Amino acid sequence: MLENLKAATFEVFESMFFLFPEPPLLEPPVFKGPGVQAWVPVQGPRAFRIGLTVPQSLARKMAANFLGLATNDPTVEQIRDAVQEGANMVAGSFLAREGASPAFHLQPPQSRLLDLGSPLFRLSLNHLLLLVDDDSLEVFVEKI
Repeated sequence: MLENLKAATFEVFESMFFLFPEPPLLEPPVFKGPGVQAWVPVQGPRAFRIGLTVPQSLARKMAANFLGLATNDPTVEQIRDAVQEGANMVAGSFLAREGASPAFHLQPPQSRLLDLGSPLFRLSLNHLLLLVDDDSLEVFVEKI
């Protein structure tokens, strides 16, 4: 399952955001500062969600590359929309790679702004931790 999640993430980030994820080198990436978390609920025989957690700097790059803007130009709304769209595309690609039954349906993506350094922020248990340039990226699948 995690291999398909990784392949879906690489495909989406490389083709849609022109960003190139890599596995962390020596230690897991550090999450701190402002960030965005976006997820797509999946309804079907089992309910779960697929999502992304990114620092604001990576979210800004995603939005700028996706929309063809300079890195400092995207608005907060454009940034949230881009991360939501990234989560949506990763979820769709992941389900296709898993050969999921047509009984599974993607719901509209959701997101929230968060402080990645807050004690309230926790990484998901079933996730991939990757690096994109110098930024951390969490891709997760979890039960709802």
